[in-house]
Amino acid sequence: GNETAIPHAISSTVKKAGIAFIKTEKPFSYGEQGEQVRLLFMLAIPENSNAEHLRMLSMLAANLMHKDFREYLLQATDKDTVYQYLLRIH
Repeated sequence: GNETAIPHAISSTVKKAGIAFIKTEKPFSYGEQGEQVRLLFMLAIPENSNAEHLRMLSMLAANLMHKDFREYLLQATDKDTVYQYLLRIH
């Protein structure tokens, strides 16, 4: 919802948890329901890291519920700004 998506995967090929972020100018159709998305976070989690997986997922989901958080990401103009902003959230 709210033009956001958080696809995530747990895999034995992932050695360290990682996150990728994409934002688009125009919404695109995502998922089976074809929801419109502009903010896309992708999580890759190592096997046997359920606690880390849940922590990352819940932190993102909780923050994405806030309009100010989403608006900040949509207005950010460079990757360093987004990176520093994401480091500060809990």
